[in-house]
Parts: sequence; C-alpha cells; structure tokens
Amino acid sequence: MIKMRRITSALLVCFMLSSGTRGMDLNETQQKTLAVAAVAAVIGIPLIVTLVKLCSNKGIKAFDKKEQTWIKFLMGEQINDESFRFKSCNGLRSASNNDLEDNHDFIQAVFPNLEKSRYANQDLYLNKNLKKWQDLMQDLEIRLKIQENLRLNLIRILTFFGFEVTLGDSSKIIKLKAKTDGVAFKPGNHNGLRLTRVLICLKIFGLNREHQLIIDSINSNKEIIKLVNGNSTLKTSYAFWLNSIKTACLF
Repeated sequence: MIKMRRITSALLVCFMLSSGTRGMDLNETQQKTLAVAAVAAVIGIPLIVTLVKLCSNKGIKAFDKKEQTWIKFLMGEQINDESFRFKSCNGLRSASNNDLEDNHDFIQAVFPNLEKSRYANQDLYLNKNLKKWQDLMQDLEIRLKIQENLRLNLIRILTFFGFEVTLGDSSKIIKLKAKTDGVAFKPGNHNGLRLTRVLICLKIFGLNREHQLIIDSINSNKEIIKLVNGNSTLKTSYAFWLNSIKTACLF
C-alpha cells in the first residue's frame, strides 16, 4: 500500500513536470525544486515539504529591476547603478566620515526600513513588496549573506556615529562604548534620525544582539543621558531609539 502511494505521488509530480507547469515562468532553481520533489515522492518524503519553496519563493526575479539591484547590493555584490551612492558595501566601509556626514542618499539603501524615506531613495523600502521580501528571506543563503553584510556595514556606521567598537573573531562586535562627543549625540543633528533607522533595520533582520549592544552602550553612558535630558531634540531621538525595541523581527 505504501509503495503504491509513493508511485502515485511520483506520477503526480511527473505530470506536473510535463504538463502542469506549461505556461509558467519557472527559473532554474524552481525547475530543480520540482525535480527534487519527484525524487522525494518516490522515497516517501511529503511533497508539501519539498514544494514549499517553489510555491512561496520566486527569488530575486520576483522583484523589479531596481529592487533586484538593491538586493544584490545588500548581499555584498558589486552593482552598476548610478542611483546608488555606493556601488558595493565596501564603498560604504571605505568612505570617509566627511562623505558619510555630507551625503544623504545612502543610508536608505544600506539599512532598509519598512517605510518610505521622506528625504531620498523613496523607492527603496520594504513595505513596497513586503510579502516578496518575506518569501525571499526564506532562502537561507540569501538571508545569511544579507545579515552578514548588515553586520559589517554596522561596524562602519557606528564608528562614524561615535561608538568605540571592539571586535572579536570574524569581525563580530563584542563590545560597544558610546562616546559623548559622537555625532549621533549632537543636538539638532540628522544622525540621530539615522541611528533610529539603523536600530529598526537590525530588529527587522533579526540582529537582536547587535541592537541590544547599541541600546545598552547608550544607557550606560551617564553623560549621554544627561545630554538627552537637557535637550528636547535629543530627548525625542532617544525615545525613538528605545521604541525601536518593539520592532518585530520579520526575516
């Protein structure tokens, strides 16, 4: 009986391969997934497990050209698009503090948020195609590449903001110290808004440890808390920083 069920399942998948996918725009990965499903059917692995990826994730090709470029950038690839300030994450990491201070059109691409920016790169935001992003991030290889590049980007932006960063193995942040004279803690400075974006991004992409390190380093500096309490602009920024803790991990 079990053998007959396996044969029936295999025949079902073969039928899908030969006729059920006609007219469908399947990429190479999806075709391979169906082939694996056919083998899985023969050896008794439930089809639903092997077909999940096909049904839910069309990969990078599910996005428009601009977003495909953005995803490749986030994965650490070199891109060729004049609308991006940096043509790779390495461009950000080698940029001077003056470059990071004076240019306002990079932070949206480097640290994605759900909502559209009011200032630049208004076509780069996750809510534009959130379901597609959630499907894409089911791909473990893509998710790990993006998370790793976010961690490396974070090191550079934190040193710019005014944090002393201590690294361990594999460039992992093991300690942070927020410095009172950091640009993120100057009243009336746009870097307070940028720090909010970074914190929200970390939570969205599941980098909770790095997020907590930043919050703890700020709260442990009594001089920064004193600055916050003495300036309404900084106090507002600080409230946003703390509120970012509530941001849900989506990927």
